Amino acid sequence: MADDKLSKKEIKFWRSEMKMLDTLYADRMKEWSRLSESYDLKFKQRIRDLDPDDIVEVSTFIEEVRGIIGNVAKNHPRQLFHVDDDESGKAGDTLEAASAAYFELTHIKPHMHQAIFDALFCGVGWIRVDYNPAGDDMIAPYVANDVMEEDFVALSRVAPGFVHVDPTCSPHMLGHARYIREKLWMPLEFLLDDDEIDNKAQLKGGFSNTKKEDLGFGEVLGLAPGGPEEQALRSAMDNGEYVLVDRIHDRIGKRQIMFVDSVDEPIQVKRHWAAKMDIPQMQDPTTGQPMFDIDQDGNSTEPIFDIEMADKAPGWLVQHGFPFIPIKFDLHGSSFYPKGHLRYLEDIQNGIIEQVSRRADILKGAARQMGTTESEVKANPELPEQYRRGKDGEMLIFQNRNNVFEIPSSSVPSDLYSHENSLLSYKNRLSRAGLSPEAPSSRTATQTAVLASGDQRDVETMLTAVEQGYEDATRNGFAILGDPRYSSKIFNVSIGTGSAILLRTSDFLWTYRIQTKTGSTTSLWEQLEQDKALAFWDRAITRQSFDPRKLDVMLATTFGVDDPDSLMTPKQNIDAIRAAQLENQRIITQMSDPGVVQGQDHVAHVESGHSKYREDPTYAAILQQAQSEAAQGIQGGAATMRMQQVDALIQQHVRAHQQMAQQEDSRPTRPSTSSASGDAPITGLQSQVASNAQEVASEIKAAAGQEGGF
Repeated sequence: MADDKLSKKEIKFWRSEMKMLDTLYADRMKEWSRLSESYDLKFKQRIRDLDPDDIVEVSTFIEEVRGIIGNVAKNHPRQLFHVDDDESGKAGDTLEAASAAYFELTHIKPHMHQAIFDALFCGVGWIRVDYNPAGDDMIAPYVANDVMEEDFVALSRVAPGFVHVDPTCSPHMLGHARYIREKLWMPLEFLLDDDEIDNKAQLKGGFSNTKKEDLGFGEVLGLAPGGPEEQALRSAMDNGEYVLVDRIHDRIGKRQIMFVDSVDEPIQVKRHWAAKMDIPQMQDPTTGQPMFDIDQDGNSTEPIFDIEMADKAPGWLVQHGFPFIPIKFDLHGSSFYPKGHLRYLEDIQNGIIEQVSRRADILKGAARQMGTTESEVKANPELPEQYRRGKDGEMLIFQNRNNVFEIPSSSVPSDLYSHENSLLSYKNRLSRAGLSPEAPSSRTATQTAVLASGDQRDVETMLTAVEQGYEDATRNGFAILGDPRYSSKIFNVSIGTGSAILLRTSDFLWTYRIQTKTGSTTSLWEQLEQDKALAFWDRAITRQSFDPRKLDVMLATTFGVDDPDSLMTPKQNIDAIRAAQLENQRIITQMSDPGVVQGQDHVAHVESGHSKYREDPTYAAILQQAQSEAAQGIQGGAATMRMQQVDALIQQHVRAHQQMAQQEDSRPTRPSTSSASGDAPITGLQSQVASNAQEVASEIKAAAGQEGGF
């Protein structure tokens, strides 16, 4: 039921706002519909001296739309996370895996593509954020829940004509709007079944007086008035008893308000589901201590929250304070809605249509025509038809061959071609992001480079809008999943080659930054991005401040690898490996064992650090000296003795790791390591170190031409 009531003054305010918005968006939809009809080859313009049937329907819009979507959103996005407050270094990997799974579960790519399409015509495309509960519970408009993942965040592209933004919103920041009004068609039976709907007795289905723009579900492609499609749609929706609902997302009041025309009072007023709530942790009634979930090993894990005791809190779970993600590529000086991208090309397309149509009309009038004399026709009445048919091998009989002649015709004026080329030039200058990157062979290398740099800027500008849309979708989804009210029980992800883990509420509460990479598969842009990625990777891979694994993921993603983790070796503890390398240097240079510390990642120390001590430059120099001594016949030289001492110290250090690992493994709980725990890896690597020493000894003997052991 309703959580609150609106005063008469508030009802009057919202009714007045909705009436004003109907007028504003009706005018906008006329322009959007005209552009959409041009895309659908329904041209309304008239060309002087030409019949409508003579107009050649040439569309530059379809090439433009395909080119832009292909250039800025063809690839599936890849997100890299930089977590600021994570000491373990594992949260970023978890969030990256969660992001990829989240995009799959919400089917974001087709919604994003359609929103981009909408933005090209309407200036802004919209994706709505919802949470689809588990079980039979449904969310408005009730008809799409079956295709959404249960107990999970749901994303839906929304028709641009049915999302109305507060006109006082600033042109660059959606979060400055007071409200968003959304129009939805809902089946009456579902509204009546919803426990949160009031005034049900006054609800009525059907819409005999519905405006055409409302009948079209807010889509910009209009219906032919009185045509069979409109009649069929009206009949189907009347039979289904659909109700047109106005749903207001009130950012200032943090409320969700719903109106229908047939009811004076609102049918719903409640606190918005996406507004933050302060949810206390449950306390043990006996001890008064905070309560936690207990895992199968008896360890306290996730806090248990008391949802029923939730209280109002400042802030929103969603970006800008609205469960909507705007996709727009341009700005306007005074309105949140810029002109649709294709509006700037409309007159150019119309000009091209006129030039092509006039050229076709001239060529039709300049078709090859023949002439003859009246006396020739009287002598041979069948001659005109025989000449017109022109059958192969047919014998024509003339009274006088000179009586048949060709009538000269005019040619197409060159100005028509010049004007069309001029229009195409303006089109290309206005819209480089939709162009094919392949440069004509007539361009010089310098011209191609200059054009490519301009094209790249246009593409990057549009890419930024798409990447921001993906980032907003991720932040909204993760913030919702981090709220105990919407904790999902089905969100499992696989981290690298490890087993799947069930993500908990706390996994989404990190402070993080996102780098989103998406874009085209066209060769020029790929090559530019790959060149930049290779140059950066080449410099960064040698710097200890960069994570080598993340650099490898970035590089693989740039080259179009969909799942880099599947190609990579199991994740290693980089800090442990570097510590082991420093210990190797100490053993080799100072001839002292640094010892083993409790809680170290012993497997990583030995497997990826100490086992590779022979790769240390100092050890390599000692080995070379020992081989030189052996070649000179020197037995037990200084270099040989030092090398043997290093080998012995390394083996001693590895045994210490093994003993410490056994001690820690015998405890009830033990910190996780980078690979499987137990003696086997350590023991095997101890043998490997001993084998390495024996191999070195063999190399020295081979250099001296000796046989046998040390």
